[in-house]
Amino acid sequence: MSLFASTGRLNALNLEKDGIYPVVLSVVQKNVVVARLNTFVNYVDPRSKIDQLPISLMADINTPLALQPDGSIQIGDGIRTQLTNLISVLSVGAAPMSLHIAPELLDGLGRSSNPADIALLAQLEPLLAVHELLTNTFVSFDPSSASRSLMKSEFAEQLESGRAVLDVHNREGVISENVWFSRSLVDDDGMKLLGESGIQSVVFTPQAAASIGTLDSYLKPYKSVVGNSLAIRVSDPGFAKTLSGLYRNPVQQSFALAAEIVAQQQEIILAGGKPNERQLLLSSTSGALPDRTIMVPLLLALARAPQLNMVGLSAASLAEESTTAVVLPRTTRVDLAATKDVIAKLRSEVQSTSTMLPPDATQHALWKSSLLATSADTLDADEFARYVKGLRGQLRTLRLMVSVPDSLTFTLGSKLSDLRLQVRNESTVALSVKVELASAKLQFPQGPQIVTIAPNSAVDVVVPVQARANGSFPLNVILTTPDGLTQVGQPTRLTARVSALAGLGQVATGAAILILMSWWIAHWRARKRAQAVRKHPALQ
Repeated sequence: MSLFASTGRLNALNLEKDGIYPVVLSVVQKNVVVARLNTFVNYVDPRSKIDQLPISLMADINTPLALQPDGSIQIGDGIRTQLTNLISVLSVGAAPMSLHIAPELLDGLGRSSNPADIALLAQLEPLLAVHELLTNTFVSFDPSSASRSLMKSEFAEQLESGRAVLDVHNREGVISENVWFSRSLVDDDGMKLLGESGIQSVVFTPQAAASIGTLDSYLKPYKSVVGNSLAIRVSDPGFAKTLSGLYRNPVQQSFALAAEIVAQQQEIILAGGKPNERQLLLSSTSGALPDRTIMVPLLLALARAPQLNMVGLSAASLAEESTTAVVLPRTTRVDLAATKDVIAKLRSEVQSTSTMLPPDATQHALWKSSLLATSADTLDADEFARYVKGLRGQLRTLRLMVSVPDSLTFTLGSKLSDLRLQVRNESTVALSVKVELASAKLQFPQGPQIVTIAPNSAVDVVVPVQARANGSFPLNVILTTPDGLTQVGQPTRLTARVSALAGLGQVATGAAILILMSWWIAHWRARKRAQAVRKHPALQ
């Protein structure tokens, strides 16, 4: 229905001042109202100079881990439903949104072989490029606990890995690296760590900021009383409640919400303030993206309101000397120190086992992602144990791919010999191992050797051996990762049989032969001499 703000038409509205006007449209048939619509008319004189109120509309896509303990990818129907809703909202293209998405989810979509996941990612990536994508750790990793647990390097790794994944899937879009969006409270310890990580503004959902208390205004930044320079902002809890409730008439609710926001812009002007120096943050109470049935009409209504300016969170003003200070309670949601030692040992095992692989092996990225996922602060004790066991299982499986034949006996025929030991690789990737032999009666002058075995093949390792005695001796074959820190395969004990005479035995044998030959020659000469004497004429 077309409505004109003039008095020259019978179906026109006579509007003289800029503002929001509630309007009831009724369809009457034979003096009976058969339909009625409650809506609002936003009237702005084209000649008016408008001081726009900046608005940032935020959404957090919070899902369970896609990467499973065994390294597989599992994306459930619930996650796909969330992503489908996100795609529908972003596709409207009416106004930019600020998005907080777990990089681990995008990484999982990229690794998934499920056609449904591939299709979702193909639809999502071009949309992310035209909206504001907020920086994030690879998985949820509480900055407050990380700071207290002396895990700053682990937090930096999570943040760097998260940004790398976002950059891959954001195409030409730019990531807002100076804004930290949080669905849980960050205390002063966490604020300090975030500041050291390049963050300038921290944005809380109403749920996350509940313990701070009611603020005097949700249109301005705050800062901590401790004195750090980070700006603190909270999305408006009143509007958040509307976006988090039941949507009996989502279109009408979205228009009413937009009208209320425009009215707030006008109140700022009437109070002598400047709307463009404020900024309104909109989200649900938890930060989760509301359903598209209310989000699509809300985006359209906000984008079409001349009094409003849809901007990203990175456009928000920073904290200043005069910024109001608030007290941030100490958080106790999670204690990363409880898993710190286990993660450190698991990291060492990953690093050691990785030395077996060529630089381009896919396991490097997979194990790094698995290690990061195992550190997620959203895992309870049982889930954490499953992820630790799963990653160790992946590492052990690869190490067991390398083996040597067992129950073999080697025969050494001289003091210095070469022993040929076959090492087999049953994996689909080339693997390198350190081969070391140990025996009480044998010496190995060359020492340990690092060998590389091609996929699904075997190689003969030639080991120089020096025998110290004759007989049969146990021979231990020790396979480790190239750095020598982790055992590879199963322990193997072979038998070495030294059958040749060696060392002093050879000298003694040679001497005995010489003595025997000397005796035989002497005996032969004596017999010849005796015969000659008997035949002498003087004795005849």
